Amino acid sequence: MKDTSGFKDYYKILNISKTERGSSGFDGILRTKFRQAAKKYHPDVSELPTKKAEEKFREANEAYVCLMGKKLKERYDVIWRQNTKERRVDNKPGFKPSDEVNRKYKGFKEDPYFSQVMKEWDAETKRMTEEWDAETKRMTEEWDAETKREKKEWDDLPDVLGGSEFKG
Repeated sequence: MKDTSGFKDYYKILNISKTERGSSGFDGILRTKFRQAAKKYHPDVSELPTKKAEEKFREANEAYVCLMGKKLKERYDVIWRQNTKERRVDNKPGFKPSDEVNRKYKGFKEDPYFSQVMKEWDAETKRMTEEWDAETKRMTEEWDAETKREKKEWDDLPDVLGGSEFKG
């Protein structure tokens, strides 16, 4: 069954294990895993079809941009826990924290205070998700713009070595 929620597991994309996520040297691990993914999926060297390689390469870039910033990574981790088995009770797909609260406290459902707290919780989760999506999109666009700028600078260099085989 394909996931249609739009959630991307950046740890899975970069092949980062649970133990590596919490280690003190995460920045180095992230860099290493990103480089491995970049080498594997770069359209010029990948064994995958070009479109598929470009898609995988872009996903790896997006994952790296998201996980390299401390604040953005913290936000992503909250969303990651909500969308993976680590947050789901009894390993039930589609579990939401409010489902567990409703199951345990059925009598409180009619309580106006409890209902308000749950609405605020859901609204805050939605706000954080939208904020994270916007930040990820902004950072990905910045990354793409920087890559295009660098490629243009490279392409504009004079061919002083006498051969085009040195240009990308």
